[in-house]
Amino acid sequence: MTTASAPARPYSARLYLATKNPGKVAAFQAALQNSPWQLLPCPPDLTLPPEIHPDYVGNAVDKAATVAHLTGVPAIGDDSGLELLACNRWPGVHTAPQVAAVGGWPSFMADLAKDPAFQADRRAEAVCVLALVLSDQRDNPAPALVLEERVAGRLIDHPRGQHGFGFDPYFLADGQQLTNAEIAPDLAVPLTARGRAFTALAQAIMAGQLPIP
Repeated sequence: MTTASAPARPYSARLYLATKNPGKVAAFQAALQNSPWQLLPCPPDLTLPPEIHPDYVGNAVDKAATVAHLTGVPAIGDDSGLELLACNRWPGVHTAPQVAAVGGWPSFMADLAKDPAFQADRRAEAVCVLALVLSDQRDNPAPALVLEERVAGRLIDHPRGQHGFGFDPYFLADGQQLTNAEIAPDLAVPLTARGRAFTALAQAIMAGQLPIP
């Protein structure tokens, strides 16, 4: 005897996530899995703007506005970074270009290992900012909503874990013995700035708190 599966929940609206990073798409899809909202990955032929703003919000809004204007669908932009307390919160908003300039996270961490200030104080904060821009904001790309989440922790020298991306294998959230990359993605959500921001935005969407048509 077979049991009929429950009918799929119909989607009532669509949202684009203005990123080409599959890890971010998967994380936010998980946050929206019980909602009637369909999350769409950024169109592959769409070029996202470079992260040239001096703050996270500017970069997140710029990406969201670009995708919303070109697709006619509300879009979520994000920007994230790692702030080292011993280095005056460097690299912060410049994390991605700084890491890319030295060839990736292993090289970046190897360079940090030579810094006496970092060796004396490995504390860091992971930061994630999300911005939602509606499709009808062509003349005024002010975001409908901005969320910022921060998680305090510290960095280790050598990567551990197969989950996550970016600095996840090097980051130990306060009170944790496992890096973000050693914890299953669904369990790591409340421990990461990205997961907390995505969850907060998903809750606002599902609660009808946003003016999404």
